[in-house]
Amino acid sequence: DTTDGDVVFATLIDSITYTVITQAFGRTDTAKIYIEVLPELDNIAFSIAADYCSNTDSVILNALPLGGVFTNANSAVSSNIFYPNLAIIGSNVISYTISNTLGCLKTENISIFIHPQPIIYLEDTLICDADTARVLPIVTNATPPYLFNWSDGTSNPLLIVSPNQTTSYTLLITDSNECSSLLSSVDVIVHPLPQIDLTSNFGICFGDTTLLQ
Repeated sequence: DTTDGDVVFATLIDSITYTVITQAFGRTDTAKIYIEVLPELDNIAFSIAADYCSNTDSVILNALPLGGVFTNANSAVSSNIFYPNLAIIGSNVISYTISNTLGCLKTENISIFIHPQPIIYLEDTLICDADTARVLPIVTNATPPYLFNWSDGTSNPLLIVSPNQTTSYTLLITDSNECSSLLSSVDVIVHPLPQIDLTSNFGICFGDTTLLQ
């Protein structure tokens, strides 16, 4: 380098010796400095899925070389454990930093996408005995198509039942991201039919009045 000044900036890829020449009052002094470029740290390789559901409890983070430190700005990482239920919905950046005994550092990032947990809205239904109830769930916070799993074994979105007494049904759905809802329940409330009990037939005279009970 032939820079003429007090400070030299250089980006080095190999070790190098610099010769420093100073001149003052007609005299010249020379000094040499050796700068060693240390070997680059190994490449980082992640072994982590690209996405998870928000109701996933925890995930073990794996990366090579071993011995690095995982971090996340949203505090969803502790040691090498990632907690999707503490992460934000959407993209989450996780950093992995490795170092050597000489103080060299290397950091690489990976993005993990968190999908929301599906939400089901169900409304209790009232019917009379021998009638048919139709229960259609409302699904939000999810990506279609959905898989429906009713407690009566059916898999259609619309539940059609004719219970002879008040009955509870549960529903679990899974969306296209393989995220499952909480188990939701709905009651089909059955009201009995009115009962009529009349006495036997009898006659009255024309113009008379009687009480039916």
